[in-house]
Amino acid sequence: MAGLPTITVEEPARLAQAMGWMRQGMDFADGLHLAKADSCTMFLSFDQKLARLAKGTESTPVEAP
Repeated sequence: MAGLPTITVEEPARLAQAMGWMRQGMDFADGLHLAKADSCTMFLSFDQKLARLAKGTESTPVEAP
C-alpha cells in the first residue's frame, strides 16, 4: 500500500523496521509499536512472544511483567 500514489508514509524507516521484524516472525503491529518506542528505555508488554523475539534485535528492551 505504501507504494500507491495517494498514500503517504509518515515515518518510512520505522515502517521498514517493523516489516523487517515481521519477516522474522514478529507481529506487524507489535513491530510498529516497538519501532516507535526507540527513544524509550523499556517497552512493557504482556506478550511473551514479542519479548522473546525482541531479544535478538537492536530495539528498545521488551519486558514482560
